Amino acid sequence: MRVCADLGSNGCRLGEKRPLECRIWPLRLMRNADGTVLWTVARGCSAYSEAFAERLVKLLDEGLEKQILRLLPEHPEIILPFQGDYRILRPLAWPA
Repeated sequence: MRVCADLGSNGCRLGEKRPLECRIWPLRLMRNADGTVLWTVARGCSAYSEAFAERLVKLLDEGLEKQILRLLPEHPEIILPFQGDYRILRPLAWPA
């Protein structure tokens, strides 16, 4: 996993100018080979555990997904090609 050049010892140097993909970290939207868009989380995330992944899914189910999907038309670049070092949480619920 690459380290962000804007990550300083006190967190992100960009503050409110952070891109959307950084704002939703450690969640990532990734497109599988069959075209399915998946919610994923990086296995290398220092907070990663099965309990953490379950909490992320719960947050998505409780409304976070809908909030992010409202921003997706303006930020289609946050859907990345699937990478094997990410854990699949669940498919994206289409349409929002």
